[in-house]
Amino acid sequence: MSKRSLLLFISTAFLCCIVVSCSGDVERLESENKELKEELQTQEDQIISLTLGTKFVDRYVDSLEQLEASIRERMNGDEEDTILIQKIKDLTQLVHMNNSIVAEIESLLVGKNKVVKLLMDHVVKLDNKVQHQEKQIAQLFSELDDMGIELENAKQLYATLQDKFKGEKEKAVEQSHKIEDLEQSLVALDKELQRKDAQMNEAFYFFGSKNELVSMDLIERSSILSWQINEEADFNYLTKVDIRHFAKLKIPSEELELLSEHPRQSYRQVAENGGSALYIDDYERFWSLSKVLIVRTGK
Repeated sequence: MSKRSLLLFISTAFLCCIVVSCSGDVERLESENKELKEELQTQEDQIISLTLGTKFVDRYVDSLEQLEASIRERMNGDEEDTILIQKIKDLTQLVHMNNSIVAEIESLLVGKNKVVKLLMDHVVKLDNKVQHQEKQIAQLFSELDDMGIELENAKQLYATLQDKFKGEKEKAVEQSHKIEDLEQSLVALDKELQRKDAQMNEAFYFFGSKNELVSMDLIERSSILSWQINEEADFNYLTKVDIRHFAKLKIPSEELELLSEHPRQSYRQVAENGGSALYIDDYERFWSLSKVLIVRTGK
C-alpha cells in the first residue's frame, strides 16, 4: 500500500467517524426537539385549561355576587325564612364549586412558566373573592339569625296586640250597647219632658151665653144671683191652647164676664169691631189660679 492510499483510507475512516458521530447528534437533537414540542403542547393545553377555568371561576363569582344581592334584597322584603335559607345554600354550593376549581388550577400551575405565574396571580385574586363571599355568607347567616329573633319578637308583640285589640273591641261593643241604651232612654225622657211641658202649659177656654154654659154643665149656681165653674165638669172637649203662645182672644160680644178666676192685673178687656178682645199681658199670672177660661157673653 502506498502512502497516498494510506492517507486516503485514513481520511475516509475519519469522515465515517464524523458522519456516525453527527448522525447520533442529529438523532439526539431530534429527540430533544420532539420532547420540547410535547412539553410546549402540554403547557399550551394547560394554559387553555387554566383560561377556561378562570373564566368559569369569574362566572361563578359573578353568580355569587348576583345571588348575594338577591338574598339581601329578599332580606329587606317580606320573604319567608325558608326561601332565604335555600338561597344561602345555593350560594354556599357555588363557593364550594369555586374552591374545587381553584384547587385544580393550583395543582396545574406548580412549576410552570411566567405566563402560568400570571394566571396563578389571577387565581389567587379569584380565591380572595371567594373567601370574601364565604365571609358574606357567614354574615348573612348571622343576620338571618338576628332576623329570626326579631321576627319571633314581632310575632309575640303582634299576638299581644291582637289580644289587647280584641279586649278593647269587646269593651267598645259593650260601651256602644250602653250608649245605645242611654240614647234610647234620653229619647224617651225627652218625649216625656216634652209631654209634661206641654201638659203644664196647656189650658182650655170656652165662651158662650149663660144658657149654653149651663147646658154644657160648665157652670153652676154659687148663690141666687151668681154663678161659678163646675169643677167636676169635663173640660177636655173645650178648645185647648198653649198658654205661652195664647195672648189674645176675640169674643163677638161687647158684654162679657170672666167666670173663671184670673188675676185682674194680668189681662185687659178691649172693645173691638162691635165685639170684644181679651188681651193676656202676663200669661204666667193669668193662668196661675186656673187653667180653664170660661167667659159668659151677653146678659
